[in-house]
Amino acid sequence: MELKLLVDDLIKLLENTNKKDKYFLNRYSKLIDELRKMVDDVERNIYSRDFVVLPMFHYIDRNADDSLIYDKMTLINNWYISNYRKKDEATEIREMIIGYLCSECKMSENRAKNVLKGLAKHKDIYLEFAEYVKSGKFVNEAVTIEGYTAEQLHSNYPLSVVGAYNYLVYLVEEPEKAIADLKAGLPRK
Repeated sequence: MELKLLVDDLIKLLENTNKKDKYFLNRYSKLIDELRKMVDDVERNIYSRDFVVLPMFHYIDRNADDSLIYDKMTLINNWYISNYRKKDEATEIREMIIGYLCSECKMSENRAKNVLKGLAKHKDIYLEFAEYVKSGKFVNEAVTIEGYTAEQLHSNYPLSVVGAYNYLVYLVEEPEKAIADLKAGLPRK
């Protein structure tokens, strides 16, 4: 089952509790915040190394809370454990990209992390860039935004490889402005 569905089910249980005591409501509110942060991080492929589900169990009192709440939390914990390998792969990809940006593009680690955040907003662009970093080659079936691929942008305009992928992000987020800038301000090679 998908994490978001598991979390949504648990949040519904917590929000619709028949407990009116401030003690319960405060614990549930904190747990809901933690669960939403977890889902957000997972959806953006940002698995915090220090994040674990187990501390969330501290918000649940097995003797006082509904057993369904405990059972749902157990399912979430099991999901996280079974998907932990994906975390490691995602972490490896991030570290590989940061290494590339620092060594090949001569960026500071902070700047590299900011570039990574920008690319990660668009998973298809991020994953294609990761593939480029791994292989040193543009992919055959490239992401095309407004008729442009990263390879075309790199070949036809004075853009580095990372600049071309960043420009794809710009084309997604502000297509009219990005196309106008290409036509007006970026001379062809």
